[in-house]
Amino acid sequence: MKHIITIALLLIIKGSYLNAQKHDYIWLLGSANGSVHDAFFFDFNGKPHFELTPISIIGTSTRLSISDAAGNFSLYSGGCDLRNKDGEVVLGGESINEGFIHDMYCVGGYPLVHGMFSLPMTGSKYYILHSLKVESDSVGGNQCTTGALLLSIVDIGLNNGKGQVLIKDSTLVSYCLQTANAVRHANGRDWWVLMGSNSSDTMHRILVTPTGIQGPYEQVIANPARDEYYFKGNTIFSPDGNIYVIGHDRVGLAIYDFDRCTGLLSNMRFISRTSSEWGNGSAISPNSQYLYSEKAYNMVQWDLKSPDIDGSAKVVATWDGFKDTLGYDVIFQNFENGPDGKIYNWGTGQYHIHRIEFPSRPGMDCSFKQRAIQTPYWTFSETMVYPNYRLGPLDGSSCDTLGIDNHPIADFRWDIEDTLAELTRTFTDNSYYNPTSWHWDFGDGTISQDQNPIHIFPDDGIYHVCLTVCNQYACDTLCEDVLVGTVKTVEPKTIQLLTLFPNPADDILIVQIDQNQSWNGELNLFNIIGEKVRSVAFVGNMVQLEVFDLVPGIYIAQLNDPKKQLMAIGRAVVVH
Repeated sequence: MKHIITIALLLIIKGSYLNAQKHDYIWLLGSANGSVHDAFFFDFNGKPHFELTPISIIGTSTRLSISDAAGNFSLYSGGCDLRNKDGEVVLGGESINEGFIHDMYCVGGYPLVHGMFSLPMTGSKYYILHSLKVESDSVGGNQCTTGALLLSIVDIGLNNGKGQVLIKDSTLVSYCLQTANAVRHANGRDWWVLMGSNSSDTMHRILVTPTGIQGPYEQVIANPARDEYYFKGNTIFSPDGNIYVIGHDRVGLAIYDFDRCTGLLSNMRFISRTSSEWGNGSAISPNSQYLYSEKAYNMVQWDLKSPDIDGSAKVVATWDGFKDTLGYDVIFQNFENGPDGKIYNWGTGQYHIHRIEFPSRPGMDCSFKQRAIQTPYWTFSETMVYPNYRLGPLDGSSCDTLGIDNHPIADFRWDIEDTLAELTRTFTDNSYYNPTSWHWDFGDGTISQDQNPIHIFPDDGIYHVCLTVCNQYACDTLCEDVLVGTVKTVEPKTIQLLTLFPNPADDILIVQIDQNQSWNGELNLFNIIGEKVRSVAFVGNMVQLEVFDLVPGIYIAQLNDPKKQLMAIGRAVVVH
């Protein structure tokens, strides 16, 4: 039955819904025994880096980790309760998903991958959608791990900023379901939420608006990615919102075109896999062209623009047999699209994360790096669900009715692809809200109109690189200092030596200047190839750096005080 749940407490605030929307900028990772020593943040504010946190996690496969629009950590869950940034259960947020699974697993966490996600609304309110209620198919006797789609609503600004639940465990769609996911409506404000039945060719959808939830509505369409017992896999939308993929680890991948105006699917294509070709998870490249998933210990890329998607398969990596210190196979399983434009992948129970460096490139050019990152603590199926929060309206469509325009926001990263090409940097555009033109100023007197240029600088130095992106509505500029080669020092009389200890360092590095001096500048830490890996303010005579996530090796610390025109340098060795 169709119904509308009206939430009077949620008001429409007039104005643009398009801003930074950095709700996916901090991932809470770690194991699930509730210890205060096992959690850490993977923070994408600035250069991606790890930060330790004293908050505890209750949860294994299921994870919710949400920041506010500015990228400040705000709310999290492991499927058992809802907690604020300080690790406290928000008022009314205890014992969510109550029932059989909660009673069985909340001492250690929910077993469902991709079981929760958040749709931030106006102000400090969040819709939390979770699909963890176990039900039994009364007709076939099948157990449905994803037995219902539930809604909870949290206002993190209430209760003196500690948060309060307004609605908890309200059933939106019941019965035997696959996991849900969401995408922006073409109007740029509302959200479509889709979830397929796992026992019939029925697709359920609801429309989430600031004043309530409309639906559920149903569409009958072929869905071969189901096994009529329980769903193990994930569902994803392409970053542009035009493709929907249902990935079942034992059955295969069902690929659909999606209409952001109507919420309807069409043009189903299927990639099958046998029981020996299992693989968890899938992801789609930032340019929405390439689909990635595991198949028989291989990482495979498919071209979604090919007339024969299945035939376009290319193996871009094969598991090299590496086992973690606990004996776990460090294989390819669960994915997450990073805000930096890279795709991250990790398996079940390990200390490593794989990474696709350039996922919008075809074939081996995507540069899949096995064990690109070593984590400070053991992780288990760390899979959050992050809809594309930075997807704007479909300008000019029949559903573009709210007057919300795509005002582009500039964003980019730079990489060193070839360590032997010391003066070459690869620039990747991560801008959003539909830019149509790009202007790069490399700070060396040269420019480029390419979206993703590869630039050769004339000499060593620090270059102030600026990207300006535009469309018919607006322009935006972002500038960042890029280190190239070895920075030339100033005259010897202006150079002092830094004291770095312990040296070698394992997890913490303390950087100190003469105690009789007081500096007000910036401390940068560079690796041996000149890439900046840390940048912090230095006020006074000492600062402490976390280095547990750095690759072992030699690092150069450089302290600059622009007002005094002074520089201090030092060298440290990082070991683990």
